[in-house]
Parts: sequence; structure tokens; C-alpha cells
Amino acid sequence: MVDTDGAINCCCIATSNLLSDAEHIKTTSLKDAWKSKSMYQLRKKMLNGKKSDGCSVCYTEEKFGKQSYRLKHNKEWEERLGTEKFNNLIQHYKVDGPPVYLDLKLGNKCNLKCRSCNPYSSDQIANEHFNLYSTNNQYHAWYETNHGKNPIWMQDKLYLNQFEDNPNLWDSVFEWMPYLKKIYVTGGEPTLIKKNIEFLTACADKGYAKQISLFLNTNCTTFNKKFVDALAKFDDNSHCLGSIDGIGKVNEYIRGNSKWTIVEKNYTKYLKLNNIKSYITPVLQIYNLNSIHEILIYANKLSNFVGKQIGVDILINYHQKFLDVRNLPIKLRQNALNNLNKCKDEFTFNEHSTNSIEGAITFLQEPQLPDYKQNLNDFVTLTEIYDKKRNQSFNDIDEKLYTELKCLIKKIT
Repeated sequence: MVDTDGAINCCCIATSNLLSDAEHIKTTSLKDAWKSKSMYQLRKKMLNGKKSDGCSVCYTEEKFGKQSYRLKHNKEWEERLGTEKFNNLIQHYKVDGPPVYLDLKLGNKCNLKCRSCNPYSSDQIANEHFNLYSTNNQYHAWYETNHGKNPIWMQDKLYLNQFEDNPNLWDSVFEWMPYLKKIYVTGGEPTLIKKNIEFLTACADKGYAKQISLFLNTNCTTFNKKFVDALAKFDDNSHCLGSIDGIGKVNEYIRGNSKWTIVEKNYTKYLKLNNIKSYITPVLQIYNLNSIHEILIYANKLSNFVGKQIGVDILINYHQKFLDVRNLPIKLRQNALNNLNKCKDEFTFNEHSTNSIEGAITFLQEPQLPDYKQNLNDFVTLTEIYDKKRNQSFNDIDEKLYTELKCLIKKIT
């Protein structure tokens, strides 16, 4: 995986320090990183059944029954290779060829500023945070308390253009192209990143696209013809993953700058491509706690409309602590639990979607976080700062929850 700032890692879920700090596209080619000492040590540890601290997100999700990124990919590659070959690889694994799966985040160019996002994944977020950091004393104090002084993303804008003509990346990628079986592209918004379009078009022009499953993670605000023309040439197991956090005004609130009518129109267009399967991938957070079930209802209706099953993979917010639903007492999560259980019983989902829903239900029953008081104070502070900056109001999407939260905070402070 190559991240938006040029860091090289084993996957997008792993913590940034899982591999050596030396694994960076500025100084290391992908080819060298693939055979690096830190990757060797990680593989050896995993094959011996030992846990890695950098994989804590997957282990946490497995604890409450959700099929983690780790388990999901183990299952996928066992199905692709066959159980016998898969097990044989585990027993006799050695790196004697190039990787067959690339996860590319070729920059943070984006047209949205999602509340659960960060400056490394959206230049719109970076610009907003820079403005708030410079002009809003309350935000400035909060940021430095939680992230330290002089954040790197304000000092060094070079990561915005890491990949334009970087031979450390492209020499390896084009050498590996004939062997690739899967590519995952995101960003930023991948349909706006020029290098994504050039790379995918090259895969198609060279005749390799038909052997590659392309996984596109998009906010569905654009329908770029060049991108779509390339997408349509990849194999029949290609996926459009719709980054949608709510229906209608909920999505517009969480995913700043988005317009629901445009998102829905474009997402439906993607679904009509013959080679495309799809999941909606909402991020469970306080903002959509009481409306997350509406995405399940929507996916069910949309499946009937387009004639193909639309899955739902509920992602869990971890990195924005103030948005973690575990900050809330269980009684404030009960409505969401009831709605998810009702949808699970009422509608039919595929295995992965069902597991995702069950994992979210289990997660919602987790104990309240020990530092919930500070996190809830941060939630109110940042929500009001963002609302004022964006001329929005959380009251418009969940007035009852916001009122209950403010009452709760008065009691605990």
C-alpha cells in the first residue's frame, strides 16, 4: 500500500509505524520495499501466528465478531487460489515473485470535507483545518492538545504531488503490471486524481485489465468518463465501493460539499456497469448513529431497482476519538441497536454484509470508553466549530441526540 503522503505499508488498515520509517516512496522503490527487512519480519511473524502491534485494528474488530480486513482478505485469496494452494503457500511461503495486489492512494485531492476524515486524505479538509488552526483559538488549542504543535501537513505540502513522475513508484508498478490480479484505488477522491486515470488506462491499453479486479472507493460526486471507460475494461469481479455515510441530508451534513441528488445519480450509473459489483461503506460515528440503518433499507431498495445485490460494509470510526459511538452511554445507543436488529431480521443480505451488521451491533454494545467525558466535550466543541464554519447544524439531522448529549455533558462537567 502506498499512502497519500508517500509512506509504504502492508495495507491501509495497519498503523503507520508497522513498517520501518525508511519505507517511503521518496527514498525507496516499491520493489525494494516489497523485499525489505521489515516486510520479511512482518511476514515471518504472521506465518508463525504471532500478533503485530500494527495490526491492532483487525484484532479489535475480530474481538467483537466483525470480519476484519485481515480475515476478509484471507478468505478472498483462499477462494481465488483454492484451499490447497492457499494452505501450501502458508506452509512454504517465500517471496519469489512480485505482488499481485496493489493499494494505491495517489494523493489527497478531493472535493469533499468529511467530518470523520483528515488532511492526509482530503486537501479540502487540509485547507479548512489550516484556516481554523490559524484563526480559531478554540480549535487551535484542541488541535495542539491532541496532535501536537506545528502539524506536518501544514509545514510540508509536498505529499500533494508525491506521485507525478516518481520512478520509485512507477518503475515498479509498470514492471509488475502483467502479474497484477487486484488493484484498490482511493485517495482523496480517485476519479479526480489524474495519475489514477493514466494508470488504469494503461492497464486497459496493454491488455492486462481483463485479468485484474479493480476496487474503486468513490464518494460518487463525479462520473468521470475517462475513468469510467477504463473501469469498464476490468474483470467481472470489480467493485465500486460507495463512500456514503447517510441518506439525503445526513450524507450532506457529514460529507461536506456533497449533494445527495448528485451522489445518488452517479452511484446508480456505476451500478449499471456490467462488470461492477458494489458495497456501500458508511463509517459508523455519532453523527449517523440513529440513521445508519437507513443505509441498509436504501441498499435493499436499490438492489431491487438495479437488479443486482448491493452490499453494506459498515466501517468503524476509530481515529477521530470524539466521533466514536463508544463515548455514549449504552442507553443512547439502544435506538440504533434496535434499528439494526430490525433491519437484519427484515431484509436478506449476503454473508459479508450480515457479518458487518452483526459486528456493528456487537460494537454498539461495547463498554463506554474510559475517557468519554473529554471526548464528548470535544464532540460538542468541534461540532459547533464545524457547524459555524460550514453554516450547518447537527440539530437538523438528529436534534434529539444532540439535546441528550448536551444534557449529559452538563451532568458530567
